[in-house]
Amino acid sequence: MIIDRVGFASRGHGAVLAIFLLVAIATPAFAEKPPPVQAGWSPFRVVGGVSPNLLPRRVMRPVDFEIGLESTGGKPPAPLSALTIEFDRAGRINPEGFTKCGRVQLLNQGLPACRRAVVGRGAATLAFDDGTLVPVSLAAVSAGTRDGSARLLVFASPRSSDLDLPLAVVQFEEQRVGRFGIRAEVTIPPIADGSAQLHDFLLRFKSRGSGAQTEGFVEARCRDGHLLAEVTSFGYADGTVVAGEPIIRACVRAAR
Repeated sequence: MIIDRVGFASRGHGAVLAIFLLVAIATPAFAEKPPPVQAGWSPFRVVGGVSPNLLPRRVMRPVDFEIGLESTGGKPPAPLSALTIEFDRAGRINPEGFTKCGRVQLLNQGLPACRRAVVGRGAATLAFDDGTLVPVSLAAVSAGTRDGSARLLVFASPRSSDLDLPLAVVQFEEQRVGRFGIRAEVTIPPIADGSAQLHDFLLRFKSRGSGAQTEGFVEARCRDGHLLAEVTSFGYADGTVVAGEPIIRACVRAAR
């Protein structure tokens, strides 16, 4: 997965955004040999959950899903540049039924033309080198599939600007062996020419519709009384890779 240079044109951190080059997606990052993962302290705490928690045992159903990172107050070794997130076989990604908005359309028309492709929303905070914290809104845009794998483009919108910044690329991969059924590789490009970094974020994927017409980008079932997602590694711009932590949530199996 390759991301061209993206940055801010900043006026006192009022952040007038400039997109120098938008996202170019090539070979997925998980196809490359990853650096070794180190055990150690992380400046982030993983948060998240699923609603409702009453779910079928065998059949997947659309759910509301949220995932994020909270700052523990420590200083990371370098800006966060990558995350690997894995989901057990009780969950899956279902991009079918959602409008797709690809890289070319985003490049030519911008995020306003892709509002119907937004499958998740949230908020984040960017931390600048001088200690300034800038809150931004997040939008996760469905970019369709590549070789059977779903892709998301995550955009950040500072409250002081009408422009949108590509903040991350997410590529999903199905895994046929092991406890985890889905792996998500998240790549975060340098922010503000490296003078800012991701401080925290929370992204929510909400189902839509009702009854038999309900659909969601995330689906889940309750096989064994709990749901598991795990940030298996944090990657930093200096090459450091630190082991992450799981999110385990209880679920209740429906009668059928």
